[in-house]
Amino acid sequence: MGFPYIPFVTRRSSKPAFRPGWLVCAQDEHGFRYLHMVHVQGEKPRVLAWENLPAGSDIAQQIRAAAVAGKLRRHRCMAVLNTNEYQIVQAELPTVPDEEIRPALRWTVRELVDYPVDQIGADYLEVPFDKSRGGVSRSAYIVCAKRSVLDRYVDAFESVKARLHVTDVPETAHRNLATLCGAEGKGVALLGVTQDYCLLTFTLDGELCMARRIDVGLRAMLAADSSQRVQQFDRVLLEVQRSLDAFERQFHFAPLSRLLVSPTPDTVDLMPFLVDNQDMKVESLDLSELIDFSAVPELAQPGQLANCLNLLGAGLRSEDAIEVPG
Repeated sequence: MGFPYIPFVTRRSSKPAFRPGWLVCAQDEHGFRYLHMVHVQGEKPRVLAWENLPAGSDIAQQIRAAAVAGKLRRHRCMAVLNTNEYQIVQAELPTVPDEEIRPALRWTVRELVDYPVDQIGADYLEVPFDKSRGGVSRSAYIVCAKRSVLDRYVDAFESVKARLHVTDVPETAHRNLATLCGAEGKGVALLGVTQDYCLLTFTLDGELCMARRIDVGLRAMLAADSSQRVQQFDRVLLEVQRSLDAFERQFHFAPLSRLLVSPTPDTVDLMPFLVDNQDMKVESLDLSELIDFSAVPELAQPGQLANCLNLLGAGLRSEDAIEVPG
């Protein structure tokens, strides 16, 4: 299974011999996390290593600490951007030859972002459409980030003589997870619970149809009393129902098979709440059935999954995904 979408391509360098798979990292106010995942087509993806380092303001310092523990220069490295480091907008693709689309994207979105056009790094995902009606869709989700943000990651890896091959975003990471569970011709909704937010994605045949971020995460749920938690669950339910309605209107040709929910600790009973209050089929995302955690069994615990859900999805990228000029 391949995932050819590469949101932002980093600087090129000579190609050393790398270990199989990806070393995926992410930084936020809670810490710096990375894991090593290998996904060979036809085999169960395997997580071989996992680290959760303390938070720090200097990404370069955290990369140096990770380099000592993880020997980064031996890996194909990927960084998952934080939610405040990028944005996704829907727009029509520019009418230019295919090989010129990516360079032209920044002009398409220049009025939709609040930084100069020469600071825009962008790539795109085509929005799925009803192929039975023929034609070609020009609608796309365009992922934008400041070049200065991307360069900060690149420079941090280069400071330890490692190569950041690619940067990705949570929406495509969750799409990858949903693709493991998809049925051909049917849509899959995935509600992924991370520490700071829930991310609801809709995927069809490996393509991202829609994504909605809900500003309620596991950290807030664990800190809430029973009354507050009911309010949080009601908010999640409302956003799920609104998104389901929007999906059915826009993607009527893609019937949804089920709503998957990533595991949470037993004290956070979000899953039973959704089962009781949602008409469609709701199931738990059983990652232990999909991914081999035998090398790091602690990572499969529900409380830990919120820390690494984005990394697990990003690590499913095909190793032979083709890089394109930036």
